[in-house]
Amino acid sequence: MRRYRILCILVLALCTAAVAADDPAYYVRKGSWVESMIASREALMRREMAEGKGRPLPNLGTADYTITAWIRTTHGGTILSRSSHKGVWAERGGKVFFVRRGRLGFDACYIRVLSGRTKVADGKWRHVAVAFDATKRELRFYVDGKPDRGGKISPDPDADGHIVRIGMAARKFWPPNGFKGDIDDVRV
Repeated sequence: MRRYRILCILVLALCTAAVAADDPAYYVRKGSWVESMIASREALMRREMAEGKGRPLPNLGTADYTITAWIRTTHGGTILSRSSHKGVWAERGGKVFFVRRGRLGFDACYIRVLSGRTKVADGKWRHVAVAFDATKRELRFYVDGKPDRGGKISPDPDADGHIVRIGMAARKFWPPNGFKGDIDDVRV
């Protein structure tokens, strides 16, 4: 019986050592699996930042940016938002790229809402984009590579604590909030 226990302990130790040897360089072992995953993700982000990858998202109120996505819907909803993590939609600095009434839209909370002209909620795959020129304070929509409507807008800088969501905005954003359909390949 004692030999069996010793044998089991040795096999377990060898397996654990083999698994640890196969861990990626950025893997950080902690007390629990969750702590290990969080610490490993932070280590990977630091490594990617040092290599020029994984750059932080631009400030959607003060920087130039383009958001693109492939969508298929007959209803609409939020494509991408940067808004309150716990609070409701109506907080300064919130921004949402969405489909409403069949067309693209962009809402800079308390500032202005802009809408496109082209119907995109037709059940077909559509490549959609919104581009913001911070110097000109101009936002333009694109559908399947073609310019759509746009306009002047002066959004507030992103608020501290706001998070990015795909397919959903903060609570109490105009219906439909959650995207009803398919979203793929979202890029900022």
